[in-house]
Amino acid sequence: MSKLNTKESIIEFLKQEGYELTEKEDGNVLVITDEDDFTIFSAITDKQIEFVVDICGEKDLKKDKIAEVYRMLLDLNTEIQPSCYGIDTMESENPRIVLVDSLPLENLDVNELQISLSSLAQNTLNAMEVLTPYLKTKQ
Repeated sequence: MSKLNTKESIIEFLKQEGYELTEKEDGNVLVITDEDDFTIFSAITDKQIEFVVDICGEKDLKKDKIAEVYRMLLDLNTEIQPSCYGIDTMESENPRIVLVDSLPLENLDVNELQISLSSLAQNTLNAMEVLTPYLKTKQ
């Protein structure tokens, strides 16, 4: 399987690679989980596959450090490829820091998908390392 240009071929490949897959009720979001419980949310259209990893919410951060965190993440965006950090504001009371990536399906191959998934995992670990000093301590 060299080309992954359909939702079905991507799902088949991910299952072969050992990922656990769950489709959300609406069928538009695929939840991809690896053996370490690392979770990626994905949407697959006719044109591309999009990935989102939820890093943390603003409410998880020390309030007086939020601007510093965002500046740091924006700076990190210049160093990471192919993914980037962003803010998901769907939860208006607690915007989420996310890691995102997308790949066009037209000529998507196994190596590109594997690199993207590995990059998301590594960049999530890097984000957590950077964010740890800024997280509120749990009491």
